Amino acid sequence: MISRRKDLLGSGAEALAVSAVAYAGFRDMGSMGDYNASVGATRSALENAPDVRDLIRYATLAANSHNAQPWRFRAEAENEKCTRQIASSAGIAVFLAAKDDREHWVLAGRACQRFALQATALGLKHAFINQPVEVASMRPELAALIGLPGRRPDIVMGLGHGPALPFSARRPVGAVLA
Repeated sequence: MISRRKDLLGSGAEALAVSAVAYAGFRDMGSMGDYNASVGATRSALENAPDVRDLIRYATLAANSHNAQPWRFRAEAENEKCTRQIASSAGIAVFLAAKDDREHWVLAGRACQRFALQATALGLKHAFINQPVEVASMRPELAALIGLPGRRPDIVMGLGHGPALPFSARRPVGAVLA
């Protein structure tokens, strides 16, 4: 009988200790209002001109498998990135259109495609450098800079030799034929 009494007293003391720990944890946890305020601040709307930290905050909210958010960010000004890309290229190709209309956009795109295919066939690497043509008002300045004022620069590509990278996965021909 004494053993049973000791067991009951021990179990009661253990239950009391667990309850005290749980109470202390819940007391320090904060209220539901605190939680809602924290979530609201994390998911608040971006300003008109957000800084890099705000953009990274939003990027970390992106869903992914297992909700692990394995993101790593490196804040770098776009101008620095573009300057580095141009400096590391053996050459720069600028594809221009004679006019600002769909027909000439397609012609510039076809020329770019042929260029990229031939560069690949020759073992050259190429990459788009979009920043110089992203702002329409800057295109005339770029055209003048390369000696072709009045034309419309549409695509800028860097080319040169670089490390071999894996090709994009492609489906077998049989999988795409009807």
